[in-house]
Amino acid sequence: MLSLNGEVEVSVVIPAYNEEKRIGFFLDNLINFARESSPSYEILVVTDGCTDATEEIVRKYSEAVPAIRLITFPKRLGKGGALKLGFRHCRGSLLVYMDADGGYDPKEIPRVLQVLDNADCAVGSRALREAFLISLPPMKRRIAGYLFMRLVNFLLLRDIRDTQAGFKAFKRKAIEKIAPQVSAKSFDFDVQLLVRAKENGFKLAEVPVTYRFVEGSKVNTLKDGSLMGLYVLKFWLRFALERLGICKTPSNEE
Repeated sequence: MLSLNGEVEVSVVIPAYNEEKRIGFFLDNLINFARESSPSYEILVVTDGCTDATEEIVRKYSEAVPAIRLITFPKRLGKGGALKLGFRHCRGSLLVYMDADGGYDPKEIPRVLQVLDNADCAVGSRALREAFLISLPPMKRRIAGYLFMRLVNFLLLRDIRDTQAGFKAFKRKAIEKIAPQVSAKSFDFDVQLLVRAKENGFKLAEVPVTYRFVEGSKVNTLKDGSLMGLYVLKFWLRFALERLGICKTPSNEE
């Protein structure tokens, strides 16, 4: 159910940058799901530096549905920065974040939350054999994603096959510990978050989910993919230096 009296069990955080064409459809599905579910939900949409009507659309939803909270920031924070801002406003003991494009069905949330009975972080994975992929991204994006994951698996995180999944759930205690240690503000945020979680002794798990590619992505496969690869290499170097005691782990970077 949607929280009406301030008591919240599950907080769903949605980072949204210029999503006027897709955010309404996703919020409709999320609201319908939450109304019929047993845990109490709140929905936090974080808009950062939007130049389209995303903020106005979400504000109308928040006025009609009290459980929806709009959090705005005038400048571009990036996915990671928007999520960290959203986490600071969450009231639930369980935190979920989902992409705003509607690629993941909210009805899959219970499946991901169930994994938290035996883990601290759950990744809604598209890469597991049991995952159901309704539609796929263009081939060049799939190739770039594969190469990126090979790099991440080789350097940093061997036991997670879909670090970039835009559908993850965490216990609150895990986020409160690891989020301040994550310096990434772009799409490499997911990698750092999972690596920091594992380094701090939190248990990670993947669960297969249903996914469909939704047109309208603002990701430039060549440019953003190359930058993400460079960011991962930079983080790998820093992480190695931290483990050698040469530099300190960040604690409260914004």
